[in-house]
Amino acid sequence: MVYNIVAISLSLLALSSSSYLAAQQIVLQRRANHLPAYLSLLENFRSVKYHDHYRFVCDRLPTEHDPELGISGLPLDARAAVYDVAYLLQHLAAYRVMGIVDDLVVGTFNGEMVEIWDAIAPFVIRERQLHYAAPVKRLRLLEEYANEVRGLPNDGPGTIYVRRLRLRRALGKRRLAELPGVAATSWLRDSGHTDNG
Repeated sequence: MVYNIVAISLSLLALSSSSYLAAQQIVLQRRANHLPAYLSLLENFRSVKYHDHYRFVCDRLPTEHDPELGISGLPLDARAAVYDVAYLLQHLAAYRVMGIVDDLVVGTFNGEMVEIWDAIAPFVIRERQLHYAAPVKRLRLLEEYANEVRGLPNDGPGTIYVRRLRLRRALGKRRLAELPGVAATSWLRDSGHTDNG
């Protein structure tokens, strides 16, 4: 009788560990499939062109051009700078929504996303008014992400990592990966888990 109980217990343990490892393998495989797209996106962040366009959009665009033109009314070089920077950050926000990258990765660009959105917002809003029907909102993901992280401290990925550790402890070591990315970020901000202690 005791041997049967031990055998059943070992069988259940083997089944549960196999199921857990299979689930982990699925997650790893999914991330491996997204890796080339993610690496291609990050390659753009290392280019001189991106950084030149970023500085132009943040420093010169709002002072040298009228937002009433929208984006399509800008000169070619200004329009190219806006599209290059804004859509690159928009893709990063989209990767976050799709679960390809998590908040730890995207969080390193929080300050850039807010700064870019603040610089281009009047141009984007005017562009929407001029050229698109009501349901279409160009650069919506960038806008939503910038507004979501605007109130968070821009301390970089280290702070986000510490917050995640505290969140794991607060949830009783429940796996953070089980929470949707947006819900985890909102819960973290609303719960008062800050970098203080």
